[in-house]
Amino acid sequence: MPDMQRHFAEMFALENLTKEYTNKLEQVDPGSLESTWAIIVARSFAAVSIILLHRRFTSHDQNSRRKCLAAANVVVTILDALNIQNPVYIDAVMAVSIFSGNP
Repeated sequence: MPDMQRHFAEMFALENLTKEYTNKLEQVDPGSLESTWAIIVARSFAAVSIILLHRRFTSHDQNSRRKCLAAANVVVTILDALNIQNPVYIDAVMAVSIFSGNP
């Protein structure tokens, strides 16, 4: 299998694993505020991983562009639902992501 085909096969395999992981996260009952934040961080990282997998192809592949935009929208939706002005608890990793402007 040529390198490019193998690369795409591996990329889509990683994307599918990320989707499975995200689907399993949706089934988790957080139970506590700390667990809720852990799930938010995990979902955000899953979305960012999709962006990182597809970002090199967005200029010439509409499907990759669509997936990056959809994943970015997931992160924006998560952040929009949070009360960032008055956080009660925030994970250190999420704080760096939110307040530095870098996912």
